[in-house]
Amino acid sequence: MGGDSVIRWPSFTRRFGVRLVAAMLLVSLPLMIVLALFLTAKSSASLTDAAERRGVTLAKAVTVRLNAWLFERRGDRQVIAGTVAGQLDRPGTTALLARIDKLYGTYSSIEIVDPSGKVVATSRPGVTFDAAGQDWFRTAVASEQPVVTSMVRHGDHVDWILAQRIVGADGRVLGVVAGNLRAAALTDLLNAHVSEGSDIVVVDSQRRLIYDTEEMGKISDDASLLAAGALTTTVDNAATRRAAVDSDPGSARFIDRGGHDVIGGYAHVNDVGWTLISQDNAGTLLAPVAADRGSRSSSSYSARSSRPRCRSPWPGEPPGRYAD
Repeated sequence: MGGDSVIRWPSFTRRFGVRLVAAMLLVSLPLMIVLALFLTAKSSASLTDAAERRGVTLAKAVTVRLNAWLFERRGDRQVIAGTVAGQLDRPGTTALLARIDKLYGTYSSIEIVDPSGKVVATSRPGVTFDAAGQDWFRTAVASEQPVVTSMVRHGDHVDWILAQRIVGADGRVLGVVAGNLRAAALTDLLNAHVSEGSDIVVVDSQRRLIYDTEEMGKISDDASLLAAGALTTTVDNAATRRAAVDSDPGSARFIDRGGHDVIGGYAHVNDVGWTLISQDNAGTLLAPVAADRGSRSSSSYSARSSRPRCRSPWPGEPPGRYAD
């Protein structure tokens, strides 16, 4: 009897210890899982917020650069208007237009037209664009402020006009100096400022695509831009919808035209009524969370599979007897 008691006592204590450990695991594992889910959600929210802030910052920065570029082009108009204010067809006018056109390389042509819309001089012989009857021309003649249009399709060409009226010493409107900006100049500008891994998308006030740095690549001329979907493709997502009703910069997570889950920030190019979106792949941005989630899942599995195994305190006894 005494011997049996000696044997049963260690067996009882070991069973009790194993069951106590098992009970602790049963209680702690759900807590570990809940904690892991909470930390994962918090990490995901933090990374999403950081990505949205980054997108807004980049969108605003590129918008500032684009606005500055347009301001510089308005400066070109002011130089020309001030130089030819005395006489539109004065000697050297054509040479001045050609010199500014060649210097910046951002125009398909620059021309001076009289108040009736007749072309008086052009930077490129034989290359002109219609002014008479155009809304931008009527606005330029009537307004003291420079006029800049959004991109407009005319057949296989794109017109993107920046114009300013020319006023004589007596206050009379003598004509208008107008430049047709090259669409490819915009693509060069945006590609030069997009960060690695990001995509910049520009849409007009009707949510029509102007340019997409990732999908459209480097564009050399109007025909290439139009063939890639510019001015015919509608971009409808959370970012463009929010931008249509909110004049401030903002952010959104949405599915882009290519079917990718992206996080983006947007800002407005007010002079031309455009919205500029800087977007990044959500999967890439949130990859650290996915990796952390996998690590925690592995740890939980290890904890569940680490049930203690007790060795028999007595020779010849099977270990399983003391691992119940």
